[in-house]
Amino acid sequence: KAYSDVLYVEELIGPNTVNTMPPATMDAFRDHGVVRATIEEDVPGAEAVMARLARTGIDIEQIAEQLVREGVQLFIDAADNLLGAVAGKRGALLGHRLDGQSLALDETLANEAKKTVESWRASGAIRRLWAGDASVWSGHDEANWLGWLHIVEEELEKTADYAAFADWVKAEGFTDAVVLGMGGSSLGPEVLSLTYGQREGFPKLQILDSTHPDQVRALEQSIDLAKTLFIVASKSGSTLEPNVFRDYFLGRMRDVVGHDKAGRHFVAVTDPGSAMEKAAKDDGFRRIFYGVKQIGGRYSVLSAFGLVPAAAMGLDVEAFLESARVMVRSCGPDVPPDLNPGVQLGLVL
Repeated sequence: KAYSDVLYVEELIGPNTVNTMPPATMDAFRDHGVVRATIEEDVPGAEAVMARLARTGIDIEQIAEQLVREGVQLFIDAADNLLGAVAGKRGALLGHRLDGQSLALDETLANEAKKTVESWRASGAIRRLWAGDASVWSGHDEANWLGWLHIVEEELEKTADYAAFADWVKAEGFTDAVVLGMGGSSLGPEVLSLTYGQREGFPKLQILDSTHPDQVRALEQSIDLAKTLFIVASKSGSTLEPNVFRDYFLGRMRDVVGHDKAGRHFVAVTDPGSAMEKAAKDDGFRRIFYGVKQIGGRYSVLSAFGLVPAAAMGLDVEAFLESARVMVRSCGPDVPPDLNPGVQLGLVL
């Protein structure tokens, strides 16, 4: 089976690119290698040779460690060549589905970037990054903040829930959906609203991320409260501004539709166990969606903080995530740095 797999890969990406044993090793064996069991031959003679080496100051242990390092690196280089061939072929096949990237660099920056890319390849940094190795950064608590690496796959398992939420929003006949948030909790949804605009049959997505009275007043005057859904977004649930927004518009909604019905016009997006979760339950919010504690706000657009507003405005969340998944895989651990758009852009920056 292994041999047939090799033949298949050769057929896919071409011959002479799938061998992960260093070619120099095979050439050397062809030249002067002999197949026989030698490890137990003349053990006393071998011990005498080792003793003489020690007396002349040659540290065989140090030499062995160096040979292991160099040998492993040769296998790494060969494997990277294989992965590079696969990534190149994949790019050619999926080119029409991938966003293009062109980096225009001056000579100094281009040379520095090239050296850094090679350093990343030699150290396996892209594989370490995807494995959550904090030493890629400062070696401190970065491993606790890497939930964004795998969020697309995790959220794809929840697309039916987002679709059901979108159906409910449409059935309720809301004319506006307003995200109440600050910073990372509102920036992603704002990009979505500006990129996609209003979808037929769904509410217009608006963002409130300023406590300036004129901004709040202008937003309120642009909506019909009785036909508006508010999405209160706060990871910690203790951020002052979203809590102020929530209290103000919840009070206004109660004035318009009554105390008992006001909560049906609100959903919360927050991390599990937050103060916002408790407040949303106490105030009878229609839904609570949960973020991921291991994702910082500014990396959260592909989590519930971006996908709940996306569903509310009528985007096909599954198709949106599938599109993101194509680029995630283009930046994956098996794509060498010189062909990896995410790594390329990051290292240049």
